[in-house]
Amino acid sequence: MTRQAHNDWYESATALRAELESDPGNLALAGRVWALLSGSTGFDVRSGSLLIETFRAAALHSDEGVIALVSAYRKLADDTGECPHAALIDPPLESLLRLHARQSDNPMREDIIWILECIETDT
Repeated sequence: MTRQAHNDWYESATALRAELESDPGNLALAGRVWALLSGSTGFDVRSGSLLIETFRAAALHSDEGVIALVSAYRKLADDTGECPHAALIDPPLESLLRLHARQSDNPMREDIIWILECIETDT
């Protein structure tokens, strides 16, 4: 990738992340940020900390946000081997995940339990 392409990518990422900062619960925008970070333009800079930064507010705002966060964490782990770390999951997010894990009809229940097990063994 050329220097100009890298600069263009960086400018796009910076602008999208700034937009997300001003509207952190915007799930569609969070998805666009995550797609850009995932290498859709040649750079994959995803990490657990960026995942939480990107999806935390959306998860706290809606069930769809929880699903997006959990799905992104599973994909990150599948693609990179990075599992959730306890230091990244603050008490409000952990409580929300525990609430969703107790819902037997939740389609993401197994992945939510996986996240909780990872953070329990990480402490």
